[in-house]
Amino acid sequence: MLLYRLCRSWSDAPLPGMRCGCDTPCVMRMAAAVLVLATALGCSAPETAGPHVTPPGQTSPGSSRPTPSPSLVENNGTLESPLSDFKASVLGVSWATTLTDPQNGTTKPKGRYLLVRLALRNITKHPTHPPAHLSLHTADASEYAPEWDQTFGQTVLVGRGKVNDLNPGARTTLVLVYDIPAGTKPKAVAELKL
Repeated sequence: MLLYRLCRSWSDAPLPGMRCGCDTPCVMRMAAAVLVLATALGCSAPETAGPHVTPPGQTSPGSSRPTPSPSLVENNGTLESPLSDFKASVLGVSWATTLTDPQNGTTKPKGRYLLVRLALRNITKHPTHPPAHLSLHTADASEYAPEWDQTFGQTVLVGRGKVNDLNPGARTTLVLVYDIPAGTKPKAVAELKL
């Protein structure tokens, strides 16, 4: 509303092709309005070049959450900490022909579901994001990615584990779900033997 009023009330000579539909030029008005608004809110330009970096485990300015691990890696579009940030062990392996959780309902695999339960403990001094996209390696040298919807459903919604913000020393159980062809022999998840 403030920007609209500023646009309607100022009368500068129009700039060719720069109109908002109210028969007045808006480029200069918008820049001035942003400057006025920023000044009114107490914003100022940074005194040093570059972004502010908060050390891991400390609270960022304006936030009550500690900064995440500096070793986050992008994996299938999500940020995760590497497996080396955790003490990890395989708790068990099981097979399923269907899975059910509150978000996805009942789902069936194309082959069969392999569920790998991992115990993870954050061994760093900063918050981490458990790696939920660890590849399954099979005896025939094939590699399979986990089914994200089912992994999230079985880890968080059914098993009450976590896939984000695991503080130093904290533990969680991760259930990785793979859809693999019948008869496939699983060998390892990442470097963890099954």
